[in-house]
Amino acid sequence: MRLVATAGIVGIGVAIAAIMTSQHSKGWLIGLVVALVSVLLAAVLWSSRRL
Repeated sequence: MRLVATAGIVGIGVAIAAIMTSQHSKGWLIGLVVALVSVLLAAVLWSSRRL
């Protein structure tokens, strides 16, 4: 179950990067936002006892 949720986090990161790229954002900003969102979601996922 956690593997599927982790794949979902990667998918969310890709979607965020695609949206930001279409808005002509800077590369370093895209990387920073995707990394922060990924770390935050992974922390929530791995701290959950329900999965």
